Amino acid sequence: MKSFKISTYNISSTRLTGKQKVTFAILADLHGLVFGKNHQTLYKAIIASQPDAVLVCGDLVVSRDTETLEAAAGLLLRICDQIPVFYALGNHEYKMLLNPETEIFYSNYEKLLTSAGICFLHNEHTSVQLKGNDFVFHGLELPVKYYHKPNSPALSLTAMEEMIGTPSQPGFHVLLAHNPKYGNTYFSWGADLILSGHYHGEIYLEIIPVSDRAMIQGGIWKLTLMPKQLVDGRFELWMPSGAQINEETGFLVSESALTLTIPSTAMRPITV
Repeated sequence: MKSFKISTYNISSTRLTGKQKVTFAILADLHGLVFGKNHQTLYKAIIASQPDAVLVCGDLVVSRDTETLEAAAGLLLRICDQIPVFYALGNHEYKMLLNPETEIFYSNYEKLLTSAGICFLHNEHTSVQLKGNDFVFHGLELPVKYYHKPNSPALSLTAMEEMIGTPSQPGFHVLLAHNPKYGNTYFSWGADLILSGHYHGEIYLEIIPVSDRAMIQGGIWKLTLMPKQLVDGRFELWMPSGAQINEETGFLVSESALTLTIPSTAMRPITV
């Protein structure tokens, strides 16, 4: 990924009582990537959008690479001088925190950002008023088992409430939850707006005959992937839609819970 794309969404709600529009810039899943020298390109894009707050949904870093902390810290320290920043951890920050070999590096990162005024939300919430609107920002920090693929456990409403409490305070409740897999539970919990990351970045693979007369051989195909850099050692593949492939084409072991459209924000997806 050598560039980033800005997507804009307009959300209205009767629970927003202020007369002025509130703008958020959402950051997630940078995974140590730097856009422009010292993140200048990304920094300028964020400032140009004139957000009232920056909401971080996790995975700005890579859990096994402590050098990625420096790039994330440099960006956020520049932003928080002008704009309030609220930060919920992703699985990479959380793993870095739990790992004895990287815990000190992550702890120093969080201490530095906290001292600069950035608000970390470890299964916590904070109330903020922006342009006459009362917001409550919640940060959900799921245990690592909820990121296991493809067999992560279900997240019950009771389990979520034990982690993060209930949204009982007055205001518009914004839930920063890195893993979007449990969206139904998040809605049942009472979130007015859910912001996530985790599912990102696709690479397209096409298998094409070498000539018009050549046919692709049927059978079980094995794909060998040789990446230049590993993040966590897992790969996920998606087939085209059913209308583009024959009935006998599919994966030997599929996982319907992770079936996505591209982009993942597309409306009315059909899963299998």
